[in-house]
Amino acid sequence: MAQRLAAHLARLVDQWEADDGDPDRQGRHAGLGGRLREVCWSLGRRVRVRTPAGVVRGEVIDLRPGLVLRGAQGEVLVQAGDVEEAREGE
Repeated sequence: MAQRLAAHLARLVDQWEADDGDPDRQGRHAGLGGRLREVCWSLGRRVRVRTPAGVVRGEVIDLRPGLVLRGAQGEVLVQAGDVEEAREGE
């Protein structure tokens, strides 16, 4: 089972790279963005992301090459960081 999962993930990464990191690019791998959105744990949740530049908080509203958060500072694209669910009131 682990081997099948690893092979499936490797195929998804190959698709992502073939589309230059754009999950919504139309073409050979169309639909990858929709599939990623279906399984993205953080989509629609309030999160806290520890980035190299500091902490960003907000609701995950979309995926691009990164997470799109809507928070107090407006929309922010986060491309690197540790994501955790925000506590109540954050």
